[in-house]
Amino acid sequence: GCPTKIFHLGDYRREILGAEQPVSFFDPNDTAYTEQKAEIVKLAINDLKKFLDEEVALGRVAIYDASNVERSTRQWIVEELKDHGKVIFIELICANEEMIEESIRRARLKSPDYKALPVEDAVRDYKRRIALRQSVYETIDEKIEKVPFIKIHEGGRKIGISNIHGFLASRIIQFLLNVRI
Repeated sequence: GCPTKIFHLGDYRREILGAEQPVSFFDPNDTAYTEQKAEIVKLAINDLKKFLDEEVALGRVAIYDASNVERSTRQWIVEELKDHGKVIFIELICANEEMIEESIRRARLKSPDYKALPVEDAVRDYKRRIALRQSVYETIDEKIEKVPFIKIHEGGRKIGISNIHGFLASRIIQFLLNVRI
């Protein structure tokens, strides 16, 4: 294998601000938290760059786990990382309400954000976060964005790939084909 590390934006947020944030924190149209969110993103991206630059050896994988729902954000990420490695975006698309509910209950409710909340309140809160992101969501469009990407629809029922080249990138695809997301 190759050295791999996950840079989860939520972990950075919790470390800096704590686990309990109002739902308005996740509203992309609410400017009250803009500066705080930008600082958290910069910290995560800078740590990611340091990880990629640690060794000269090829084959390091850094996963920036965040909701990059806007084209401008994705373009910023590409620019920030252009001298540090190849960027591949992975977009998860799901309109199936049962699958969304199952995903929230299976994975999201284990988050420290929801440790103190009853399950139904936590599910409601996470669905509100999703709705807020949907208000500004721009799917990756290969006609507009010339970036490598993998789109996973409905938990893996359909997978789209664009501009993917190289051994390590193909191994990532193979992995994603065999894992339930």
